[in-house]
Amino acid sequence: MLHAIQHNKIKSEVRKNFKASEDSLTSSIFGNLLHLPLELFWHILQQSCKDTSLPTNTGKLISYEFWPHWDSTGTNNNNFIEPDLFFQFENFNVIVEAKRWDNDSQKRTQWKDQIKASNNEYGDLNKNFFIIAVGGNINTITDELIHAKVFKINWNSILSSIKKTYLILNKSRGLTTNIDANLNILDGLIHFFEIHGFFTGEWFDTFNTKPTFNIKYDTSLILPFTNINGKQ
Repeated sequence: MLHAIQHNKIKSEVRKNFKASEDSLTSSIFGNLLHLPLELFWHILQQSCKDTSLPTNTGKLISYEFWPHWDSTGTNNNNFIEPDLFFQFENFNVIVEAKRWDNDSQKRTQWKDQIKASNNEYGDLNKNFFIIAVGGNINTITDELIHAKVFKINWNSILSSIKKTYLILNKSRGLTTNIDANLNILDGLIHFFEIHGFFTGEWFDTFNTKPTFNIKYDTSLILPFTNINGKQ
């Protein structure tokens, strides 16, 4: 899809829709982040948060699901609750609630309903719980709910983190096939941001390329990926 769009193989009216599509942006960015080793994927999200208290060690990725439908009993919704993305890690659970634009569209009532609905499905309130609210924030001050901590970030902070990670790994390009594969994924992510209307140009000279992290690849933490329905 990415290459078809880049080479104008997709109709122009369809390409225009990508810029405003919240679901397309969410699936393009998070779906491709999941192709990275877990520790690298999680590092990018951590670096996107101004609040440094998001835990470093996730443990194994048990499952993930885009747009699950959860039992809405006890919430403000009569039908179902649908977060954008749900991760079950070994050490904690994460809900990602994404909004396309940086406005005041993230709501505490929605976050609370998602926590309640998650408990309806899994009975997991005794497990550490985090919400990553991407976009729709008028500030990036971390919010505290009774059963979860809410980290507020914007799409550009994820893009910036991806760029910085790319520059660091690019210093070792050609050293291993794994590094080159990860660079290809990061490059694709940057282009997906561009397709969705984000400015991605002229960034190689704008970042301090001094490494700020040390990633140790442990494939036992990342393979195989299994979605919430048990499919690999």
